[in-house]
Amino acid sequence: MSKQLRLGFPENALGFEDICISSSNEAALIVIRDIARWPAPAICLLGAPRSGLTTGAQAWAIEQKADLVSTDEFDQMGHECIEKLASSHSAIDNADRVKNKDNLLSLINLSETHRTCILLTSRISPTNWPMGGSADLRSRLESMPIVELEEPDHGLLAERLIAACRQRFLKLPENAAEFLAKRMERSFEAIEDLADRLDAAVSEPGTKLTVKTARDVLKEGAGTRPLFDDDTD
Repeated sequence: MSKQLRLGFPENALGFEDICISSSNEAALIVIRDIARWPAPAICLLGAPRSGLTTGAQAWAIEQKADLVSTDEFDQMGHECIEKLASSHSAIDNADRVKNKDNLLSLINLSETHRTCILLTSRISPTNWPMGGSADLRSRLESMPIVELEEPDHGLLAERLIAACRQRFLKLPENAAEFLAKRMERSFEAIEDLADRLDAAVSEPGTKLTVKTARDVLKEGAGTRPLFDDDTD
């Protein structure tokens, strides 16, 4: 079971050493990595869209030699598979989308018996998951410890912008990233949107990303945070 499920890892799965760390996500990552101090067998890693939930789950699974399971895989598992899954550490990405509530309750209960850990990622609090009629599962989810990836701070915005541009084969200079991070909307989705717009702005061969280009792209879009005028080139 463990070996079979781990074949589902993407080839470019990142470890914790590859994740951009700042004050907005450091505390949550420290907590999920210190499984010896978890207060319960299951913990929910909460975050906004594109906040790094899947990357965090992949890094955790790599570090803990755990099974990383998609909701589709998990919903199709029989009891024997759940028993095997619970015998080692496991992670379920987008756990709020799990439809097989009996499987989820069984995994939590069996992991407690086996003294193994489960990392569940979600965009919404477990108290708001559709739970069905199981009072036991409702109680488990309502008492589940939560650690949250907070909205990106200035440092994380800049680092993630550089990384997002790199994925598009663009080199965003640090001074341009700093310029944008001071003024752009503080959200993870805004990072990807802005990287797409920067990519489109330098589609002509030989065009380079500069602070001036960054300023022009930012002015053309919505969601900026105009803190002050800056004439930096």
